[in-house]
Amino acid sequence: MTSSEKNIAFFPRDLWFWLAHIAGWSVYLVPAIASKHMLDIYHSQAITADITRFLISIPVLLMFRHLYNRHKWYLIHPFELLSLMLGFNFISAFFVAYIVQYNIWLSHEVLPWFHSDFMVASRDADEIQRSWLYSFVLQVMWCFVYLVVKSNTRTQSSEQEKIRVENELKDAQINTLMGQISPHFLFNGMNNIINLMDENVPKAQHSLRAFSDMLRFSLASNKREKVPLEEEIHLVESYLSLESIQLEDKLTYKIHVSDSARALFVPPMMIQMLVENSIKHGISLQKNGGELKVIIDDSGKELIFMVSNDGCLNPMDGSSAVVSTRVGIDNIRQRLDLLYGGRARLDLMQEGDKVIAEIHIPRILCE
Repeated sequence: MTSSEKNIAFFPRDLWFWLAHIAGWSVYLVPAIASKHMLDIYHSQAITADITRFLISIPVLLMFRHLYNRHKWYLIHPFELLSLMLGFNFISAFFVAYIVQYNIWLSHEVLPWFHSDFMVASRDADEIQRSWLYSFVLQVMWCFVYLVVKSNTRTQSSEQEKIRVENELKDAQINTLMGQISPHFLFNGMNNIINLMDENVPKAQHSLRAFSDMLRFSLASNKREKVPLEEEIHLVESYLSLESIQLEDKLTYKIHVSDSARALFVPPMMIQMLVENSIKHGISLQKNGGELKVIIDDSGKELIFMVSNDGCLNPMDGSSAVVSTRVGIDNIRQRLDLLYGGRARLDLMQEGDKVIAEIHIPRILCE
């Protein structure tokens, strides 16, 4: 048994519990008192019975609550729980009824002004039976309302906990995927600069500055789920500038971004990874290089990213280049699923001598 279960208080410290408890009894007492006053039958015996039943039922019902929580009755089958509830109230209602009738008898003996309609000295069996029935019905109603409220509260808590765990898992998965991108990105960038150092120092210096900008963005993006599209475009431009120094005439590129799209937010390094895949597994493998196009458009309903490059997409090819391309594409698809829950998609297709990757994200999710 955990420490939290051992420390369950018999008397709840929740103000709302007591307010609801008093309100529930008021629903019974107020109509009862009003009807008996109207019938002019609310005398000392009825007053004593109602007050005693109210006071004695409090610890009895708190005992049911205590047993329910301490022994985790909420985990058992509903029929078993119903049996326990009815059994508990069946027995405890006799106790309450006996105390009620005994108090009426005691009041009759002690208080000279006390009035009773029956011979309380004999503790009339029929009156005790009626008192037991009142107590049993009231206690069952109280327990039923309590179980419904606790069940709803526990369901809401479970849903909130489930959402919290899912969000933590999603964040962990996204961080893992981002971790897969960054080492790959750093490795390629450093290799490019090392190769340039032996050939052209000014170009290497320019590459190092571009690489520094990209590294700064990469490190900062690990802490963010989404970034302004303007920042992502700047990263892509830095990356293409770095690649164009290495590939020289083998790479030409164009970037077009609609004005309304620039203020929107996108997953960090998503476009950069598409561009990197297009160059590494497309243009760089072509003898004469090729052209890369990045087009980002806001259709009003969707934010559409299109990255096209010269090359060939052959899913039947088992080469390492194709496998690596799939890893990058799968990475992006997983991130889209985690961030947007299936509402965004990535399509990869071959159109003529062009390989085209398209991402569609509902615009409202990018605002």
